[in-house]
Amino acid sequence: MGQIICDAETNTDSRMVAMGVVLECDSFFGSGLCEAADKVPDVLPWFDMSLADAAKLDRLDLITPLGHGRSARVWKAKWSRRSRPKDEVVSSWVAKDDDPVSIVAKVVPAEFATSVAREYFIYTQIVHRLSPAAQAYFPKFQGLFRSGWDGGGFVLVMEDGGERITDQELISSSSSVGREAKAAFELLEKEGLFHWDERADNVLQRADGRLFIVDWGEARFNPPRPAIVQADAAFS
Repeated sequence: MGQIICDAETNTDSRMVAMGVVLECDSFFGSGLCEAADKVPDVLPWFDMSLADAAKLDRLDLITPLGHGRSARVWKAKWSRRSRPKDEVVSSWVAKDDDPVSIVAKVVPAEFATSVAREYFIYTQIVHRLSPAAQAYFPKFQGLFRSGWDGGGFVLVMEDGGERITDQELISSSSSVGREAKAAFELLEKEGLFHWDERADNVLQRADGRLFIVDWGEARFNPPRPAIVQADAAFS
């Protein structure tokens, strides 16, 4: 992954470069991101970038703040592609012009790098191991970037999962949304994935009724042990 511009949509002359990050997750989550947070390069790329060069990069426009928590702020976002020849290869993480998928950008300070690495690990290393039914509760992950004037911020980009459900919907036994959310958490736990922050704020619902579970920065994955098949006595 390469460079993009990531800034408020209204800041059309921004030189705020975001660098694509790919982690090697050998264990639960990689340590590379945590180490990278402590190593700020002497010259950050956007300090030497002209406006003309910045205008050539694809943009991730932050449109509207959707909410914030202890460790992150979430924005409604969109990709904007620069003009390019038709035969030029388009960045793999940039949506096509006719792609109807809405996206969000989760902006996280570097002090929460461990949480970012854990969430990245879940989306890139665990989701594909789950059953199709469990995978359906995850928005599509589009990438991780490092940005900020001091290089000390991270941006996770993913599909927009909709609106947060209410506390009442989650706890009410008569709420179909709450029942499905609880069933989703139970299914994920059976497959070894524990969220550890099962609040209504972390359950999103689209207009079509589909639910998504988000904010995996505190999660744990304990893969279930494979079943032991005992041979029939007739063949022993």
